[in-house]
Amino acid sequence: MAAGDNTYWLDQNDRIVGVADGWDTFAAENGGEAAAFRCIQDKSIREFIADDVTRMWFDVVLQLARIRQTQIERSYRCDSPGRKRMMNMRLCLEPSGLIRVDHILIATAQLPRSIAINHARHAEPGSVIHTRCSVCGRIQMGESWVEPGAGAAPGQSTLSVVYSVCRECSARS
Repeated sequence: MAAGDNTYWLDQNDRIVGVADGWDTFAAENGGEAAAFRCIQDKSIREFIADDVTRMWFDVVLQLARIRQTQIERSYRCDSPGRKRMMNMRLCLEPSGLIRVDHILIATAQLPRSIAINHARHAEPGSVIHTRCSVCGRIQMGESWVEPGAGAAPGQSTLSVVYSVCRECSARS
């Protein structure tokens, strides 16, 4: 299978040691110059995961790929402010011992309400901070997990969040 623009390789210490040919072009076209290979090479993938719970979830998936020595796939969501983007992450242990990680766009849909999501470390003083699932993209409101637009007050254009993994997604790991 040919590498897509969103493919990278991890060594045995989970450091990024390679990226697909189109990686840097894709990063530049999407305002991600800090994600260029020269900027991320030999860094641990954990440096790019925002919270401990999501890091632990990703570690479990990496361990499964290594222990089972088989391809592991997990669906997740990676929204832009106006689009719901369903993705598939595929991890495969290669004969060299490297883990190949492909992030594949499965589907997109217009969100009923466009809302920007800001990581809480960049939140405005006094703003309400919600928890967002790193896998399904829903926002925790009390005991319920809802779509991001449903978690915003009328007229609100941004939500400040910290990331975690909801119980439902954690159970599917």
